[in-house]
Amino acid sequence: FPEDPAHIREGVAPLKDAGKKGIPPNARWTKIDRKLVNPEALEAGNERYEERVDYVIVLRVLTKEEIEQYAAKTQELRAQRGAALPALPPPPPPPSL
Repeated sequence: FPEDPAHIREGVAPLKDAGKKGIPPNARWTKIDRKLVNPEALEAGNERYEERVDYVIVLRVLTKEEIEQYAAKTQELRAQRGAALPALPPPPPPPSL
């Protein structure tokens, strides 16, 4: 998730090309655990991404709401296949200051 709510969506490039000439030095992407979002859901949303064993990297910055939508789509797709995973527990509340 972007820490800054007023984040700027930068142009991004595949990680394998990071550091090459023409790739913005501040290119940003979103790394998501595959337990939460699978590549099939990203394909349905026409996202550019790279797959890894335990996570996917979306080649742009996603908002929290977009990630939640892809997580819901992932659960829907898994349920259709009959391999639905249990829902992830909600995150803990933020610490009191």
